[in-house]
Amino acid sequence: LQYLPADHPDRLSFLTNLGGALHGRFGRTGNLDDIDRSIVLLTEAATSTPDSSPNKFRRLRNVAQTRRIRYDVTGDPHDARLAAAAWTAAAAFTTDLAELKGLLSMAARHHLRAYEVGGLATDLAEAINVARRGLEIEVGDPPGTAEILITLAGALNDLFRSSEDVNDLNEAIGAFEKLLNLIPSNSPNFPVTLDNLSGALKQRFRVTED
Repeated sequence: LQYLPADHPDRLSFLTNLGGALHGRFGRTGNLDDIDRSIVLLTEAATSTPDSSPNKFRRLRNVAQTRRIRYDVTGDPHDARLAAAAWTAAAAFTTDLAELKGLLSMAARHHLRAYEVGGLATDLAEAINVARRGLEIEVGDPPGTAEILITLAGALNDLFRSSEDVNDLNEAIGAFEKLLNLIPSNSPNFPVTLDNLSGALKQRFRVTED
């Protein structure tokens, strides 16, 4: 790679392949340096790819997946934000609605994780905004919708704790109720969602006495 000129037609493919190889080696060694080098190479490949190229989306998605792994290792809210930004960037280059919904779901989830670790209100606001955007996409994909509803309901519940605005709580309750309709009753997520809905309803009663 170091001997290839910057304008060599195969340079971006070499960057992608080397970044992928380092990603794979991390899976065997757990060496974070491999992930860091992978991110640098994959990011260069993605940003250097013209927007009109069919490879743009795939290369941006590679960056997002690698940044997600880095966050999984470090638990650092900054890594969660970078992962969320990478998922959002990839989302701009797909026309597949189900895929778009999944990417936005991942972005919203990582914004929420950044808030849960770092406590920044801006991360919580981003989680809610991106999740709402994902829910506006109407495709026959109940699992994808359920994932976004889990994030949205949790984020709105967290927002209510700081805002004390009953409208936030009402929206969280609505998300929990929609989620219950999508989850099979034998799913391990069903009793958890039921418990969360119950807690939110009790909280609303304490606030409104209605």
